[in-house]
Amino acid sequence: MMVFAADDRRYAVAEQHMSLLSHEKLVFAHTIEEQMGNVGTYPVHIQEMLLSKHLSFGARFSLTLFILQNGLPPQLYAEWLIGRGMLRDEAARNHVASIIKDHQDGKLEETAKTAYKMHATAPNGDALPLADRVQTVLTPNFARMWQTSYFWGAAIATLQNKNITATTVSAEWKKQAAATKIARVLQDEHRRPTPIFQP
Repeated sequence: MMVFAADDRRYAVAEQHMSLLSHEKLVFAHTIEEQMGNVGTYPVHIQEMLLSKHLSFGARFSLTLFILQNGLPPQLYAEWLIGRGMLRDEAARNHVASIIKDHQDGKLEETAKTAYKMHATAPNGDALPLADRVQTVLTPNFARMWQTSYFWGAAIATLQNKNITATTVSAEWKKQAAATKIARVLQDEHRRPTPIFQP
């Protein structure tokens, strides 16, 4: 019975995805899916939230942690939320902006906030069992560098000003994410893992 319920939910989400407006489908494919993989591979409750028209307080918190954990640049996430009208008022926009700021400042990591990491791997590169993929949302080592802090600042400005600038993923973001990924491989076992943005 539970399997059927999950299947029904996935079918409903697939229909919802198909019913997106053409420009929304393009934005979704070229921002979210390009960075995080096909939406069909996300947990079903995340799919439902990403495609909803309104996010409650709890859904905003859960979805934002998941997005930050799985490598979507904050600016693209902010633009998706604003473009779809998923945040009904200033309080909702400020709530998401504060979570993004806490991510940049390391507060999510300090308070051990967790989220499911889709492509979590063991130190040897093997995929972790599903039960071990809920991990602390770490702050990338480039979050506080002045050259790259605009990744978070632009997202916060988009949310606070309700202004979409149609940003694409910058070459600098990809470069920093790749460098962080390489740094993680080079770390010894006594250091905490460096978080990465790209799965």
